[in-house]
Amino acid sequence: MHFLKKLGLWLSLLLFSLGLSIFTFSFIVNQTFGRVDVLKSWLADSNTYQNFLDVASKQIKLDDEQPKDNQEQHKSLVNNEQLKTAVLKAFTAKSAQTWVESVLDGIYAWLEGSAEQPSFTIDYSNEVSAFIDSMVDQVEVSYNALPECNTASARQQSQQNPIEAICKADALPTDEIKQNLNDDLLGEGGVFEKTTFTQDDLKIDKQASFFSFNSSDEKTNPTEAAAKKAREVVFYKHPTFSKIPSYYQQAKKVFWLGLIISFVGAVLAIFLADSRKKGTRKLGWRLVTSSIISILGGIILLFGAKIFTGAVSSKDAIEVQDIALPFVNEMLKDIIVLSAIIATVLLAVGVTIIILTKDKTAAKAPQRLSGSPQPAKK
Repeated sequence: MHFLKKLGLWLSLLLFSLGLSIFTFSFIVNQTFGRVDVLKSWLADSNTYQNFLDVASKQIKLDDEQPKDNQEQHKSLVNNEQLKTAVLKAFTAKSAQTWVESVLDGIYAWLEGSAEQPSFTIDYSNEVSAFIDSMVDQVEVSYNALPECNTASARQQSQQNPIEAICKADALPTDEIKQNLNDDLLGEGGVFEKTTFTQDDLKIDKQASFFSFNSSDEKTNPTEAAAKKAREVVFYKHPTFSKIPSYYQQAKKVFWLGLIISFVGAVLAIFLADSRKKGTRKLGWRLVTSSIISILGGIILLFGAKIFTGAVSSKDAIEVQDIALPFVNEMLKDIIVLSAIIATVLLAVGVTIIILTKDKTAAKAPQRLSGSPQPAKK
């Protein structure tokens, strides 16, 4: 019977530690990944939006530095450097932040059950218009820098195709160039044929488990492309993705499950111990142990992140270095700080319990006074 009682006490303390671990882990997850405002702050504080634009500009500059083919190059008033200037002027970090936060708000509202479906709208019509205006300005600057035409043939060529002008003829037809850019970019089949993107534009094949994009050429394989398009549904109606909100909401309740498990383990440990004070004291030591493990885990996570950051930074992955690593560092910083706060609270509570349950009954036996009568020997 004594063995069974000890085994029950050990299992109760193990149950308490397990529930405490579940409670701590789920609390950290709920307070970080479970909050859209925290995710927004990570993206903003890590300067992710500006870093993305900087990477894009670096890529355009790298394209300029690549060796040209031996084929004849057509002279044009538009080059990659001007394209980069126009892109960075039209598409700003502020606009990117507005778009991403709009998507996050819509997704989290759907996950938390406050909306039946995700709802977001990304409208980049103003940015496209600004890009076209900037491109026209760039072309005009290049055109005005050309020398005056000194032959009729050169003048005629420049008038027929101002974008590839070799000399300055008449005034640059900016309205015509702007209209041509509008037709090329915003017209049917253009890059920006649609200037808005909503949740219903994000579609997935019903037979796929993850997002998959149509990589087949509709001209060479129209049958396959048509069949795949017929199977596509918006992502939140996909059989797998439609269950995500339910899973998400259930996962957030794990916090309470850990609390209940730790409470049951604590009650059993107190009643199975030799005394309630000893049982409570054992719980105090478990809290201290858990706090020390949490602190050590945070230290290991911090050094592991530094090692990972150094390993990735040594590679030639520009996108990872400039975009992902600042975001990951910002995320880990908040997680480690939150873990340290929880560990400190557990340590304080555990030490307090140990002090309050200290055994004070082991008092010294009173000393006999000198000259006091000795007990009679038999």
